[in-house]
Amino acid sequence: MSAIYRKELKIYFCGALGFVVMALMLVFSGVFFTFTNLAQEYTDFLFTLDPMKLILILVVPLLTMRTIAEERHSRTDQLLYSLPIRLFHVVLGKFFAMLTVFLLPTLVVGCYPLLMAAMGKVSLLASYTALFGYFLMGAALIALCTLISCLMENQIVAGAVSLVVCFAFWFLQRYASGVIPGDALVSFLICMGVCLLMGVLVWRLSRSLAVGLIGALILAVPTLALFFLKKAWFERLIPDFLEAINPFSRVAGFFYGYFDVEGLIFYLTCIFVCLFLTVQAMEARRKI
Repeated sequence: MSAIYRKELKIYFCGALGFVVMALMLVFSGVFFTFTNLAQEYTDFLFTLDPMKLILILVVPLLTMRTIAEERHSRTDQLLYSLPIRLFHVVLGKFFAMLTVFLLPTLVVGCYPLLMAAMGKVSLLASYTALFGYFLMGAALIALCTLISCLMENQIVAGAVSLVVCFAFWFLQRYASGVIPGDALVSFLICMGVCLLMGVLVWRLSRSLAVGLIGALILAVPTLALFFLKKAWFERLIPDFLEAINPFSRVAGFFYGYFDVEGLIFYLTCIFVCLFLTVQAMEARRKI
C-alpha cells in the first residue's frame, strides 16, 4: 500500500494537478475568509467554510477523475492486478494519496481561526469542529468520486459524472424540498427507478444480466408490497432520505459547533462502502 501511496503522491506533485487543487482551495478560502470574517468582522468560521462547499464540487472531481479511469484507459490497470498485494490495499493507497492532497490546504485553512483569535474573541473549539466536519465531508466525496472513476473508462467522463453528482448533492441540499415533491406515488416511482439502477449496477459489477435482474427484483418486489400495504410510509420519503444521505447536509452539526457522532458514523460508513464497492468493481474486472 505504501508503494502505491508514494507513486500516487509523486504523480500529483510532479505534475500540475496537485498544485492546481491546492491553489483552488487556498485562493477561494482566502477570498471567503477575507470578505466575511475579516472585512465584516464575523467571528463564526461557518461564513468561510459554508461557501467552500461549492469549491468541493470542482476540486474533488479534478482530484479523483484520473485515479482509476486513466489506469483503465491506458491499460495500466493490468499491472495493478498482477501486483503481489490485495486490490483493497491498492485502492487505499490511492485514496490516502488523494486525501493527503486535500488535507494539506485544509491544514493551512486551519490557521485562519488562530488569526481571528489574535484579533478578538473566537471559539476555537467550534471553529475546529466545523473544519473537522468539512474534512470528513471532503473525504466522503473523494471516496464516492473514486468509485465513479472506477466505473468509467475515460478520465474526462469520470470527471464530468463526478461533477454532476457532486453538484446534484449540493443542489438537493439547498433546494430538495422545493424540487422533489413529497407525494407518496412520486416517492414510490423514484424508489422503483432506484431499484432498476441498482440492478444495472449489479449487472455491471457481476457481468451477468441474470444476476442484475435478480438483484433488481429483490429490491423492487418488497418496495411494491410496502407501497400497497403502508402507503403512508412513502409520504416525503424521498426528500427525507436524500437529506439523510447527502454529504452536504450531514455536515450541518459540525458547522454549528458541536461534535456530531451520527455525522461521523455516516461519513466513515460512506467512505467504507464506496471504497468497498470500488474494490469489488476492480475484482470483477480482473476476473474478465
